[in-house]
Amino acid sequence: MANDKLVIDSRAEENAADTTPEQQNVADQVWFDKNVKLNHLKDESSPYLLSHADNPVNWYPWGDEALARAKAEDKPIFLSIGYASCHWCHVMEHESFEDDSVAAFLNENFIAIKVDREQRPDLDQIYMTAVQAFTRGGGGWPMSVFMTPDLKPFFAGTYFPRDDKYGRPGFLSLVNNLFRAYRDNRNDLNKQADALSKAVIQRLRPLAAQGELERGIFEKAIEQSLGRTDFTNGGFGSGTKFPHAAELNALLRQYRLTGNARIKKALDLTLTAMINRGLFDQIGGGFHRYTVDPKWAVPHFEKMLYDNSLLVPVYLDAYLVFKKYDYLDAAVRTLDFMLLEMSDPAGGYYSALDADSEHEEGKFYVWKKSDIDAALGKDAEFYYKYYHVTDAGNFEHLTNVMARKDAAFAELESDSDAENIRTRLAAMNKTLFTVRAPRERPLTDDKIVTGWNGMALTAFSRGYQVTGEKRFLIAATRLGRFLKDTMFADGKLRHTYRRGGFSRGQFLEDYGYVANGMVDLYETDANYEWLEFATDLARDGFSMFSDTNGALYLSPKGESDHIVRPSDVYDGSYPAPGSYLMLAAQRIAALNDDKQLAEHVERSLKALSGAIKRSPVGMLSAALVLNNQYISRVEFAVVGNAPARADFLNVIYSSYLPYRVIAASDKADDRVALLKGRHVISGSENGATGYVCQNYVCKLPAPGVEEFAKQVAALSAAL
Repeated sequence: MANDKLVIDSRAEENAADTTPEQQNVADQVWFDKNVKLNHLKDESSPYLLSHADNPVNWYPWGDEALARAKAEDKPIFLSIGYASCHWCHVMEHESFEDDSVAAFLNENFIAIKVDREQRPDLDQIYMTAVQAFTRGGGGWPMSVFMTPDLKPFFAGTYFPRDDKYGRPGFLSLVNNLFRAYRDNRNDLNKQADALSKAVIQRLRPLAAQGELERGIFEKAIEQSLGRTDFTNGGFGSGTKFPHAAELNALLRQYRLTGNARIKKALDLTLTAMINRGLFDQIGGGFHRYTVDPKWAVPHFEKMLYDNSLLVPVYLDAYLVFKKYDYLDAAVRTLDFMLLEMSDPAGGYYSALDADSEHEEGKFYVWKKSDIDAALGKDAEFYYKYYHVTDAGNFEHLTNVMARKDAAFAELESDSDAENIRTRLAAMNKTLFTVRAPRERPLTDDKIVTGWNGMALTAFSRGYQVTGEKRFLIAATRLGRFLKDTMFADGKLRHTYRRGGFSRGQFLEDYGYVANGMVDLYETDANYEWLEFATDLARDGFSMFSDTNGALYLSPKGESDHIVRPSDVYDGSYPAPGSYLMLAAQRIAALNDDKQLAEHVERSLKALSGAIKRSPVGMLSAALVLNNQYISRVEFAVVGNAPARADFLNVIYSSYLPYRVIAASDKADDRVALLKGRHVISGSENGATGYVCQNYVCKLPAPGVEEFAKQVAALSAAL
């Protein structure tokens, strides 16, 4: 075998993901077929791992048993990482892992380990870095990594067909060649493993701090973002299009502070394209993972909880800034989709819906024109005034990915009959939703990921704040209770849950996203329990995941099954979790004058200075936290009975203020700095008083909503 690297092209752009309910069905069927021989995955909680439990490959989960056996037998490890909704993971399983000859060779010569990337983000980060280093930047899932018993990778790639084709090596010939290299050329192979491991370690260790950070970093990041904006189609880059919620959030922040016309254009193009075209499910609501084209037309049809949870606050904020109805509608329909299709009876939310059904990608979601004609009858022609539908279709097999007509919906913003038209179209979409429902559904990955549920907690809390819809408040409080009572045990956050079972390990993403979500919930229902829990999580997060310099890592100190403790500072599929831990701590410190948490934020920002100066646009979430250190912070305290203070809170909720915190209570509360000494003053209307402050400097108490609204408006105008 040649020792040259083989460059593997990525089969999944960025962090593409696929989730399905089918795999759950496959996994469940295993238990009832007594003739099926199960491998070592049979007791796992992940639907992805369970779906491989009846493979002839003798899979192990990552753990002491598999790693010890590799060392004892001096066998190389084949590590396969994927997730339940990953389309190419399904393909590779069917082609190779269900094949008896492939399985026989793997079982004889390798220790085969299967990992759900959503259960082990640390391993995913380490070995994806190996894939990217080995393939000169490629990456994706399924991830295929071959390594020595001491966990050093010597070959890495993504999807491989079973047999040689398309200029790619077949998996069967690949494993034969790699085993011979391991057996016959061990010295050369070990040198490659050492070199690749060194590259991984260098990339995942935090960069050295480079002095103090200044506010200009955020502006530089915004300029870099605008530089890569597609001002023709919206979005970022010129190929496949991903939502990039962190980037949109940062652009909204900067537009609100500056009124920059170029930022407004970038936002309007992107936000409108994302909800008018194929990325958004026009019939059922919710966002797909990404589109395979630059015009947002054809999606990769999976739906991830994190995408939908992160995009809801973006569209709510965009609605507050631009007062565009379609932005509000997209947020509401996304939240309703999450309630209907992703909620678990226990109180949490599932991780994803798959792209495939009936072994075809997108089949559940696409339409032939004749099907819509039959469903809508005489109303179909009216529907086609607002939606693109043709006999030829824009997808496979003469089918249509549903999309809105941009101009028609733009006109509705000023149409005097807009409300009636929207109501009529909504009724038609409801009819189509009913017609679609009996189709074979994509599979649901019913694993509940704690950190992603923290994002959902923010989405439902903000949803209630902006819309006042009680179903969103009920969902938020129920989810908060689930996260606190079920996912927190023995003083630690558990990472995933499924049907009463929990995965092992603690991870930074859970502490960051849940702490931030708990602050949002506190600002929504004024229950001090949520703020107290958020404070505990933030303190524990810094204690568990930071070093003495303030650098943040994905996993806690002392993990023994890593070649490196991975840091995680860049925004990817979702914002860097360390940035969200800092954001939560920053907000708590502002609410409660918590100097310890404020110092943690300052130290961690300094630790990031080297990385953020090198790549501001790649760290927009951290840059936003830095920006909070310099812009004026707005503090609100509202005291009085719940019905009376609701009117005050609605004034706050209806304004987009880049950095604001809210404390509310029936009366003065010494547990929260913003509520100390804050009473309902004499003469207050309806028994409530509002306090408007900037950086702890306050205006006169507002005894009525009208005066309070004037103070908020004046403050907002001055920002």
